[in-house]
Amino acid sequence: MQRDTRKSTIYFEELLPQYIEGIENLNLALTDGSNPLPDEQTSVANNIFDLKLMYAIACYSAGESIGDLKPKVAQILDAKKLYIKKANTLPQRQQIYRQQFENISGDNEVDGIHPITRYVNALWWLSLAVATRQTKEHCLEILQCIGNRDKDALLDRIAIALGDENQIHAPSLLYPHLYRPLFEAFDASQPQRVTLLTSFLKDWYSSCWQAAWYNNHSKANEEEGNWDFYFGYWSLEALLVVNLLKINDTAFKAHSYYPADLSLSV
Repeated sequence: MQRDTRKSTIYFEELLPQYIEGIENLNLALTDGSNPLPDEQTSVANNIFDLKLMYAIACYSAGESIGDLKPKVAQILDAKKLYIKKANTLPQRQQIYRQQFENISGDNEVDGIHPITRYVNALWWLSLAVATRQTKEHCLEILQCIGNRDKDALLDRIAIALGDENQIHAPSLLYPHLYRPLFEAFDASQPQRVTLLTSFLKDWYSSCWQAAWYNNHSKANEEEGNWDFYFGYWSLEALLVVNLLKINDTAFKAHSYYPADLSLSV
């Protein structure tokens, strides 16, 4: 049964094949000679990663079972490894080019994409991996691909909770206006955690106004860019903290932004 309530069944029936076709076309673009330069190959590979992440979320929105979703989530890591392989071929003088795909902090937008989008992507990816019961080794590989340790206090706490032996703690949050409740949940009592998560979900969407996908439900799906397509609004970050800390989600399970079917308590 479809989980998203903002778009019709027909919308997702048409959207999912578009993602598949887009990923296939991008894979072809890596081998057909149309994008031979290292920076072009790097950009194409990053687009494959973005689309595979969006595709997995869209499949959840459309109602796909968690069992069927699991291999799609696993393939996101393969896409990221491909990106890293391509980025590593950039000449030394061009290595700065990859920052637009990897940097999770700052206020500089590149092609209209604010760094908070990449930060949210990192948390979403980790959340999907945990929720679909990918192995610990898989999750640690994701953390290695994300990098950026010692830059954000929440990401560091999540990494440690996932078993990363690097006990480093960043001194502050990159986006405290949005993620302070999730960070505070790590040191809170169970009743306090429920209150923090409830508060976080209440303000989540409005606080994500800088993210590339914000307000996509009102767009006409014109093919302007990967992020112009609506794939669902789900606070996978909240889910990640719930699953890692084993929080009782009964109080907010019905919240429209909470992906309850991915809760490990189900």
